[in-house]
Amino acid sequence: LASGSYDNTVRVWRLDQPDLEPVVLRGHEGYVSSVALSADGKTLASCSDDKTVRLWQLDQPTAKHVVLCGHKDCVTSVALS
Repeated sequence: LASGSYDNTVRVWRLDQPDLEPVVLRGHEGYVSSVALSADGKTLASCSDDKTVRLWQLDQPTAKHVVLCGHKDCVTSVALS
């Protein structure tokens, strides 16, 4: 399970271990408006008021993530297929 927030973070929970603290993904400079998980659960895409889309590798959450720029205003939705 993944969620985006007005605190500029993405949080990822393990549903098989709900008592664990979520993994917190930081990097957005504006609120996170949408998140999407890849079908294999390895990649998470997030988008934000900071005009970026970011790609995170969930098996390496502290590794550098990919930042995709180009929008001229906030990005409100993201999807993976």
